[in-house]
Amino acid sequence: MRVLLPLIAAAVPLVLIPDFFFYFDLTPKVLVLLAGVAVCLLLWRVDWPSSGPARIAAILLTAQFVWLAIATLMSTHPSLSLSGSSWRRFGWLEQSAVITYALMVISDISGRPDRALVYIRAIAVTGVPIALYGILQHFGLDPLVSSTGYQAGEGPYTIVRPPSTLGHANYFATYLIFIAFAGVALTFAATERFWRVLGIAAGLLALTAIVFSGGRAALGGILIGVIVLSTRLPWSRTRWALAAVLLCALSFAGLAFSPAGAALRNRIRWSMDEPLGGARPLLWKDSIRMASSRPLAGYGPDTFRVEFPRYQSVALARIYPDFEHESSHNMLLDSFTEQGAPGLLLLCALLGFAIWQGYRGGSALITALLAAVIGAMAASQFSVLTIPTALMLYMALALIAGLSMPSGGVSRVLPFWTRGGLALAALGLLFFCTRLVLADHALAQTRDSLVKADLNGGLRSYENSRRWSVPGDSADLYVSRELAVLFQRTPDVRVKLQTWTPAFQAATRAVSATENRPAAFYNLAIFFATQNNAPNVERCLRNSSFLAPNWFKPHWTLSRLLLEQRRLADAETEAQMAVDLDGGKDAEVAQTLADVRTKLASVRH
Repeated sequence: MRVLLPLIAAAVPLVLIPDFFFYFDLTPKVLVLLAGVAVCLLLWRVDWPSSGPARIAAILLTAQFVWLAIATLMSTHPSLSLSGSSWRRFGWLEQSAVITYALMVISDISGRPDRALVYIRAIAVTGVPIALYGILQHFGLDPLVSSTGYQAGEGPYTIVRPPSTLGHANYFATYLIFIAFAGVALTFAATERFWRVLGIAAGLLALTAIVFSGGRAALGGILIGVIVLSTRLPWSRTRWALAAVLLCALSFAGLAFSPAGAALRNRIRWSMDEPLGGARPLLWKDSIRMASSRPLAGYGPDTFRVEFPRYQSVALARIYPDFEHESSHNMLLDSFTEQGAPGLLLLCALLGFAIWQGYRGGSALITALLAAVIGAMAASQFSVLTIPTALMLYMALALIAGLSMPSGGVSRVLPFWTRGGLALAALGLLFFCTRLVLADHALAQTRDSLVKADLNGGLRSYENSRRWSVPGDSADLYVSRELAVLFQRTPDVRVKLQTWTPAFQAATRAVSATENRPAAFYNLAIFFATQNNAPNVERCLRNSSFLAPNWFKPHWTLSRLLLEQRRLADAETEAQMAVDLDGGKDAEVAQTLADVRTKLASVRH
């Protein structure tokens, strides 16, 4: 267990398995986390800190665990909250595993501070290749995934937001905050020269990768963490430290103005055009309004993507008319919307207690961990926690709490019967992992078969995926769209005939799924339109606009349908709504309104 716990922290952010998995940057992380925690549960002696800060932290974590279970039971979509959405997989199972991991870390190092450095070494070792991979991605060198997925803009105005192994540049940059300060901890807390050199390398590479990721919030988090260091450690205010900071700043400035810094300059220009983080202020305002509707229990873990469309304001819709907001882009608001006020208060209590203990401690290791926690908290006000970033944050909190317990402190071993409960929990996690892996791999096979126009192979693989899928999970919307693409591109009439029925069936099932019902109803409307089934087209479009009132597409498409049926007054109403919500982004939407009004004028005259 002493080996496995640091290994989990090191492996979760690192693991990435393209081709084998459909969600290749997410499912492997879930697998490593849940399977690793399950094995540790079987090996855990269940020794519990009996006094001091470690005991208080353990109580707060346990309370958070219990409330998370209550919020899941009271969720608007319990099955989705249990296993998490496909974009983040941060439901009750995953969050509970992170909390359990933190409890085991506290148990492992309480009264044994020498073990804490093992965790720092583990994440620094894997942080180096993760940071290097992100740097290579910035310069167009990516042997694993296509670079088009993390580029935006065109031609000389292209920006690059490398995600490395973390799925998105923002999550990558937040993770690197922990690596940067782990490097500081190794540099000044390790006794062996090798680890000090590794600490320097990890810190510099993490800082460089943050700059290349374009993560403004993470750069702010690093700056805040450096300020924490400067107020706590005298050596950080020496001439050598100031010279190192100045050298780094000059190096990055020189790179930005060099020929190799074109993408970096584009990112700076882009950031200046969005000084407040784009639409985030409006997103936060709408998220608060959403949370205020269920302030006690929230909507349940990982349900934001499902519930937010009903609360999205017109102002936000006009800025991003065809964008699906998967999160509130704020760690605290995320907790508030999904777990209500008690969940938010418990999270704040845990963070506040760890920060207080960090300020009470005087060692370089505790101070570096404190800087990492405060820096990551600052950065996470502009993004949400994912499995890797949550694992790093909770590990840091657990290390601070464990290090605050005096050496040789007493731990109390819990009753033997608790091991039976832990064994059952471990088996449940392993069963979930097995289903998730089999379902995701089968979905990847479905994708590969459909790309090759192998319809029978794709359908067989998808049936396997559906058979093993976890509660709340569905890829019917994706499969129906891919089958529709295959229907359009294949010249073989027999394949077209064989494709239509399963595509329509998948589109029909998709409207019962929980993750993106507005898009599912819109997609089903398109299928009904190919059958000239106008009543069902209208029904699906109205359902879509009911679930996402300020999404322009259902209103626009419905206005075109009503125009064909010569229901001109209703068509004008829907077309006007579409124009208002589209924010002038699409000329076709405005043209539809003009066509309706032209037809109205001709009828009136």
